Amino acid sequence: MVTKFDFDHQETWPFQMRERQSPIAIQTKDIISDSSLGAMNLQYSGQARKVVDTGMGIQGELTGTALINHRLFELQQFHFHAPAEHTIDDVHYDAELHLVHKRKVGSFAVVAVFFQVGAANAAFDKVLDHLGDDAEFTFDLLQLVPNDLAYYHYLGSLTTPPLSENVEWYILPAPLTLSQAQLDRFHEIYPRNNRDIQPTFERSIVKPG
Repeated sequence: MVTKFDFDHQETWPFQMRERQSPIAIQTKDIISDSSLGAMNLQYSGQARKVVDTGMGIQGELTGTALINHRLFELQQFHFHAPAEHTIDDVHYDAELHLVHKRKVGSFAVVAVFFQVGAANAAFDKVLDHLGDDAEFTFDLLQLVPNDLAYYHYLGSLTTPPLSENVEWYILPAPLTLSQAQLDRFHEIYPRNNRDIQPTFERSIVKPG
């Protein structure tokens, strides 16, 4: 049986306070344009290896690469949080997908996608349908990513223990939808698995431009 993290008592998590923790509340009026930032290009395989309950969330494994800010990263895994973790202009979305990438030198880049209740997303059902199934299955991860890859960028941390810092965050503000029935299905497994908002400590949030 999977041991789940206690998201309702996050004060019990092992943690030493630092100044680059995630998630944060993003205010678009404070975002700075940076012409040096590069475009994003995501190239993922069409085969997922498995979907598991990690105790922190529902996680899928799939290979692929991402060109993010002029550098090549390899996809490690993707997972979901509901409700969402980051907020934008005080909007708290219903769910948030994290695409976790790593460079060969060891640095991490996480691309975050927001979801709000609306039309169903067939790819989301496919993930839950294969939970606990070790067999590979055909899967288009880009069905869970908006066509608009404009992003906000800041430096933060993992949002579950060990809460390691020096994680590059790339937040896609264009939300996708999932149905209320799909969200309810997720909440049957995790009533809540989002970390509380962390202090920004005057960190810069930038966007290409």
